[in-house]
Amino acid sequence: MKTIKGACKKKIDSPFGKGGRGIFSRWQVEEIPPAPFFKGGEKGFALLDAILGLALLSAGIFGLLYVFQGSVSASILADQTVIATNLARKTMEEIIAQRDCNLSGCGYTSTLTSINNTLLYNQNPVTGFASYVITASAYEVNPNYISGGTDDFLSAQSGSGYARVTVTVSWNNAANAIQLVTLIANYVP
Repeated sequence: MKTIKGACKKKIDSPFGKGGRGIFSRWQVEEIPPAPFFKGGEKGFALLDAILGLALLSAGIFGLLYVFQGSVSASILADQTVIATNLARKTMEEIIAQRDCNLSGCGYTSTLTSINNTLLYNQNPVTGFASYVITASAYEVNPNYISGGTDDFLSAQSGSGYARVTVTVSWNNAANAIQLVTLIANYVP
């Protein structure tokens, strides 16, 4: 019998005679049992093996839960951002509609007054959306022509006929916010 790395070979009888040496000889590989780790040759898992297996399994489960929790948080934030964007767009459309209408209390000047003095468009909290706050501001700007061929519309100038309107929607106690900015002009539609 010849030992090969934890196994042994032994010759078994050929169906065509005992100890045949021809092409009909067969070899069978038998495994040598490992040395026992316990007294009396008991087999089974050690307590350390079980603890390590549970630790690896729990680490994998906690990793998956962490990834799942992160994706749920990102999904909630995306939903909240969509709501805030729609609230800002609605407010901006109301401001532009007030500037464009021909009734009393409408027009460029009254729109600026509504935004800055009466705070008509500010809501804290927003009706139907308790954790959202809308603030609107406007200031007249000077369309300074820059040599590169663009206007910056950032420098304040009263009476210019151009106003920079900013609508900000914040939520989660101002931890998150979006801002929409547009330019309105003093013109008669």
